[in-house]
Amino acid sequence: MPISSATLTALVYDVGEGAGADALLAGVASRLAASGVRLAGTLQEPSGDGRGHRCDLVGRDLASQLVLRLSEERGPAARGCRLDRGRLERLAGLAVAALEAGAEALLVSRFGKREAEGGGFRSAVALAICREVPVLVSVGRDHLPAWRAFAGGLGDELPASARSADAWTTRFLDRRAVTCAA
Repeated sequence: MPISSATLTALVYDVGEGAGADALLAGVASRLAASGVRLAGTLQEPSGDGRGHRCDLVGRDLASQLVLRLSEERGPAARGCRLDRGRLERLAGLAVAALEAGAEALLVSRFGKREAEGGGFRSAVALAICREVPVLVSVGRDHLPAWRAFAGGLGDELPASARSADAWTTRFLDRRAVTCAA
């Protein structure tokens, strides 16, 4: 079966709107999980440790619910954020394992710098495409050229909006109901 927009969808957000895209994906994950869908992937969330620094992010694996800090501890005088690549790769590996165990959808909070460089969740997205597992990933406008090069013109690009997320979720659940009824 050829890759279709039902298989690969990017929610495109503008610079500075990543937290809103995260909230949209969390809503999709909640709705799918409530419907009994087996999920793979990661949601990016604030760490909740009360420090309030923009780098204080964690990744929550959707299959195991394991939470890993995504940013390196660099101390209070550090300037800028630094991704902990090892933890990101561990979360990506968990997504691959969930896909291999039969996950029905892959949700990824970011196609970001690490994915643009060839790492991160690229292998999980590629595996999902090969297995015809629907993928929903948020992509910042600044990483859109790298996403397009990776996706090769396949799939859909939708604005990161509640309407787009709801439409994708409804389409997924409708197709799943038809497949399960057959």
